Amino acid sequence: MTALLVGIGRKAWGYVLLAAAAGLFLLNVYLRGKSDARAAHDRETLDNLRERNRTDEKIRNLPADRVRRDLARWVSDDQ
Repeated sequence: MTALLVGIGRKAWGYVLLAAAAGLFLLNVYLRGKSDARAAHDRETLDNLRERNRTDEKIRNLPADRVRRDLARWVSDDQ
């Protein structure tokens, strides 16, 4: 009887170790994917910020009368 239980215990430990290794592998894949997604989001945020800075620079370099004329299209005269 003891020999039977020891044999089952050894097999069970083998399966437990196999399941733990598979779990660690999947956790690693998940964390790598999460890191890649965060990096992609950060790149997109940086690209948006650069575009915003370019737009701000263009507006800053416009003559004042042109800025007033362009903004007048967006502001109503209803006071």
